[in-house]
Amino acid sequence: MLKHWLSIIAALLAYRIWNLKHALQAQFVPKNLPPLFSAGGKCELIQERREQADNQFKFCEDGLILAPGIAIFSCDPGRHNWNTVMGPMLDPDRRGSLWALHYTSTTTKKPYSLKLINFPTNADFRPLGIDVVHTGSAGVPSRLLVVNHGRHNSTIEVFRIQLERNIVALTHEITLTDPSFASPNAIASISPNAFFLSHDHHFTKRMSWPLNKILPSLETFLSLPLSRVDLVFFDTLPGTGVRKVRTVARNIACPNGVAVSTDGSTLAIASTSRAEVLFYSKNGTDIKYITSVQVPFSADNLAFAGDQLLVAGHPNIPEFLALVKGKSDRAPSYVTAIAPRSIGSTDQEESWLRRIVAGANVTTVFTSDGSFLSSSTGAFVDLETKVMFVVALYGSGVAKWAARASLPSSATGSKASYNVPIFVCCLSFVLLFKPLVARTYTPYGLPRSLYYPLVLIPRASTAPIYLEPVVVTSILFIMFTKPFAILIATVAAVSVSGLSVNTPTELTQCGTVEIKWSGKNSPFILSVLPSCESDSEDPLMEFTGVNATSYKWTVNLPSSTGPIAFAVTDRDGNEAYTDEVAIKKSDDGTCLSAASSSAAATSVAAATSATSVSDANSPTPTTLAVSDTPIPSVPINAGAGLNSGSGSGSEGSSSSSSEAQTQVNSAVSPGPTFASMIGVAAALFALF
Repeated sequence: MLKHWLSIIAALLAYRIWNLKHALQAQFVPKNLPPLFSAGGKCELIQERREQADNQFKFCEDGLILAPGIAIFSCDPGRHNWNTVMGPMLDPDRRGSLWALHYTSTTTKKPYSLKLINFPTNADFRPLGIDVVHTGSAGVPSRLLVVNHGRHNSTIEVFRIQLERNIVALTHEITLTDPSFASPNAIASISPNAFFLSHDHHFTKRMSWPLNKILPSLETFLSLPLSRVDLVFFDTLPGTGVRKVRTVARNIACPNGVAVSTDGSTLAIASTSRAEVLFYSKNGTDIKYITSVQVPFSADNLAFAGDQLLVAGHPNIPEFLALVKGKSDRAPSYVTAIAPRSIGSTDQEESWLRRIVAGANVTTVFTSDGSFLSSSTGAFVDLETKVMFVVALYGSGVAKWAARASLPSSATGSKASYNVPIFVCCLSFVLLFKPLVARTYTPYGLPRSLYYPLVLIPRASTAPIYLEPVVVTSILFIMFTKPFAILIATVAAVSVSGLSVNTPTELTQCGTVEIKWSGKNSPFILSVLPSCESDSEDPLMEFTGVNATSYKWTVNLPSSTGPIAFAVTDRDGNEAYTDEVAIKKSDDGTCLSAASSSAAATSVAAATSATSVSDANSPTPTTLAVSDTPIPSVPINAGAGLNSGSGSGSEGSSSSSSEAQTQVNSAVSPGPTFASMIGVAAALFALF
């Protein structure tokens, strides 16, 4: 009896892991990110002062553009001791603050803390998500909405904005409270008296012990779809406050960032623990789920920038949790942009939602291993000045990105595939092993004839959240044999194996090196990247349509280029990077003249129908302009529109030389990793 139930548990666990394979890979599989990558722009770190001990402009969770040239940030330097989302909740006394930065000013170059006029001096102020209310046809900023995680409860603070001669003043109007404000996180205004509010958890750290230690963690790591997004109506007149709260999106696993598209057609919600963004149609206050797009990290805050949606988050949850607990001093950062594919001349006539359903391009905008900026939570853009900011939950300061030129803003990509049915696998097993199933114990002693018809019923759920229906549970109950549990465990283990790339131990000018990587989702893109200290962030060269897992490249770059790195992107948008390697000087310079005169042509010949870029000032040839939004990018979903090319070959006119040896430097560990171990454990359960 115990063996049968262990088999059931193993099968259920393996199925759950298989269902969450993308989330596991996006959040738990290590990625070898560079110290800094900012596509097509120059990044700098904005700080209050260089001395870290005295720097109060840190731990900024959210931000926005108040007006061209002025940014507002929500920061809490005491977050390490007061975090109502992840803990701990030790010191509620220290206040957070709102900061302003005049980033186009020649006189006010440093960020400064804003005085909160009329805000009670004895009230808690621990800001998190913020948004601005625009009024009038000119879209004048009139109110600032701030999520405040106080010691006793969470509230929404409403401030009146006064902006005269570029001087920002905030006057407190009202504190909004409601029993439904259990775990508010992000806020998105839709009118002067209404806003969307996400609640990241159903079970919170405010619960009594020991529930506050167990239930919130289970909800997070099991990715339970228990939380929601509300639509809140309010007034600011004396004696008023929250008028009505209506839940518009239910059953979401850790809803975090919320944003409304420029044309008002779309509500976007980040599901943090599912590593995806959910898109809902918005018709007035009527909200309906339409589709979702996956991202390669744990999505946090969202912000629309013209035709694109910026998504920031955490690509490695173990490192992020180590930072939260004070066991590490950094965690990686990741920002992508989601944009609709071009669908012809009717782009501007179609709603943003309709175009995103037709196809989504997901592109990398900013990454860091944490050494430049740690634990990114949000990104937002000033479209007029072409400046982007990236904020960080536990980072010192914020990153400022400035475009060097107006480059193509989106990359050819394929819409992420999600919700792959398990029905075929189940049905195939029953057909093959029906005699074996017939000899096994039937749960609850019911006749086996009552269970066989259930196998013929496919999974009916098409909701954005992977809710296991009763049908699937019944299927698993009848197929609790050891072969079935092992089969599902193996599927779960193999499904999350990742992408890794080896770092060459040596590069020699005009020598030949073979870059090797592991991965199954071809075609691949191999990019040659400049050093993170270089003035250029554009790829030096790029080889697309590579179908094999290796590529021979003649190093047709001079030794004076400085250190370079390699990046490999697979069809599903997974990325892996090598460490930087310097190019050794050589007397052989025969490859350089050809490279300098026509590097692109040389690369095309090497890749066989692939395209490449060797001019640092030219955009990536596989990118297509989708809008005028100045966010140049590198593809992370590069499956569509790529030419098929040879897997490996010798490039250019260089003389033959011995191939440089490589050492393993994996973006993820070779072979099955975290989920693989769980899958194997599930199989072992079935054996005993």
